[in-house]
Amino acid sequence: MADSSLMNARVNFFLAVIFVLLSCLRPALCDDEITQGILSIKQPMQRAEPRKEYVVGLTRNHILFSSFSGVYGKYDGFAVRAMDAICDELRIICKIKYVPYSDLEHLIMSGEVDFAAGFYVSGRYGMNLKRTTPLIKARPVLVSLDSNIAFATTDELSSLNIGVHFATGEYKALEEAREIKKIAYYSVYGNYDDMFDALKKGKVDALFLDNLTAYGMMVQSSDVFYMAPDRLKFYKSGQSDEFTILTAENGRLLQMLNGAVSKLRRAGTFSSTMLNFFPFSTEGL
Repeated sequence: MADSSLMNARVNFFLAVIFVLLSCLRPALCDDEITQGILSIKQPMQRAEPRKEYVVGLTRNHILFSSFSGVYGKYDGFAVRAMDAICDELRIICKIKYVPYSDLEHLIMSGEVDFAAGFYVSGRYGMNLKRTTPLIKARPVLVSLDSNIAFATTDELSSLNIGVHFATGEYKALEEAREIKKIAYYSVYGNYDDMFDALKKGKVDALFLDNLTAYGMMVQSSDVFYMAPDRLKFYKSGQSDEFTILTAENGRLLQMLNGAVSKLRRAGTFSSTMLNFFPFSTEGL
């Protein structure tokens, strides 16, 4: 019995060796099976790799840039569509957070928002926050209910109380002009609705803002406003307000955003998007 079992074990061992040797006489088949095994592991890993998600801040009531549209039943505007294009270009998932304009800087610095888009003035944020290259540029204008504003002299305009939006290029220009007594005074507001409401109520004589926002506010109002170029010449030659992206100091993210902005600018994406909302001219580009 023991000899029989030992013989059977030896036979089974030699059969196993012969099977292995015969199998490896077909190296191509062995290689294919091994290759298929590797691919079956790699492919699901690639497909399952999650796309990076970012939180993007936009102001909740910037007419024609990012405001709720009753027509579409969602937020729409140049900023909304520009952010969609940037996120698609970067192949990232973007969760849009609509908040008051005055909250955006704090949300970026606290890490609740990864980046935000708007008219952000250069040099205001020091080393903590960084701006990308601009998506579009706008021109500064003066808006008033008084038709004489278009014919007013620089001296007449400098005596007015001018309303301005906090943290914009126009705000910085008025702040600097006030320090060297180029203007009498100005009033600062946290959103454009309050600015235009103050103008209607006579709390300010005129508003100083970018031409694109001015257009957006004027077309949705029943009041008759008058718009004039920046006759005060607060801006240096060629300087304008810039619609850009603001983010915390982050080399990799800033590089990604700048790359996407540059590519989309060259492709004309921002130009065509802007003309959907500002069809009167291309002067804001």
